[in-house]
Amino acid sequence: GWSAGNTALYLACQGGAEKVYVLGFDLSSYDQPLNNMYKGTNNYLPADAKGFNPDNWYNQMRTMFRVEDGDTQYYLVDSTLEFEEDSVTHITKSELCKELEIV
Repeated sequence: GWSAGNTALYLACQGGAEKVYVLGFDLSSYDQPLNNMYKGTNNYLPADAKGFNPDNWYNQMRTMFRVEDGDTQYYLVDSTLEFEEDSVTHITKSELCKELEIV
């Protein structure tokens, strides 16, 4: 029952990643339009669909940030999500580009 994104976080962690940059995990909200690049495409929700309850995804992320061995640092890029775990740091896209030496 895990989402693809949170499964990717798990696999990165299990693969020994020391740093994981988390992009596009903005989840959704009942009262906002769905924020997804696939909306309106074949076999996906319509372009005008509203968001849905993200609690399960959020709880899965929190589990990853808390349960793992502590060797992985997660960087939430341009995210408004709030986590109090020491393993989570918020950074901007500009900081990400600087960190990865992307010009």
